[in-house]
Amino acid sequence: FWAKNRYVLRILSFALPYLMWTAPLMYRLKVCITTGNDCVAETLPLHFFGGVITMFIVLFFVTKIPERFAPGKFDFIGQSHQLFHISTALLTTSHMYVLPLEAVLRRGPLSRLTQQLSPDAYSTFLPYLVV
Repeated sequence: FWAKNRYVLRILSFALPYLMWTAPLMYRLKVCITTGNDCVAETLPLHFFGGVITMFIVLFFVTKIPERFAPGKFDFIGQSHQLFHISTALLTTSHMYVLPLEAVLRRGPLSRLTQQLSPDAYSTFLPYLVV
């Protein structure tokens, strides 16, 4: 099963967590574009950078570039797995910059939202049970 479907399983192993983690951001961007609300212009370039880095992660890890085009040349330095880890470190760094900035810039809207919604066991654990 693995040998026949390895690329599909590899893509799904990245696509499902990516969709789960970025769904709130994509919804917020949709609201920002359609209504003009909930826009934080200072963080949009960092989110875009994160999306670009994510595409590089998928490109390197799934397609096995560059060792696919030059077999034997990237055995020790420059493997797709190493490029995957470098890209993941860049993505994590991007998140470390954007998340505190988001928290500061969106403090007002987020505090109003948390006053309206109170977390409970259902809203906290249901997404994890579904996935």
